[in-house]
Amino acid sequence: MAESLAGERLPADVRDVAPTLLWALHMGILLYFVHDASPEQRPAVDLAITLRRIVTSPLLRPRRRRAIDGLADAGLLPSAGRTSEAWDQP
Repeated sequence: MAESLAGERLPADVRDVAPTLLWALHMGILLYFVHDASPEQRPAVDLAITLRRIVTSPLLRPRRRRAIDGLADAGLLPSAGRTSEAWDQP
């Protein structure tokens, strides 16, 4: 996943944990697709688009921070996900 994000412009607070977050989102969306019986799986596509907007929205930075901290506290992200320097960068 890290290779797929190389060169992408990501918020500083997401950059270090993005590969793990992308993998988790990928698994969640895959599970949603598997169980989505709607025509053309439109709800699952809409979910993927919404999740991308959440990850990149500057307005949702405080919520991203809490989510990343929670995942780091649970041991699901590398400790780099909690560095205070990442929160101070745009």
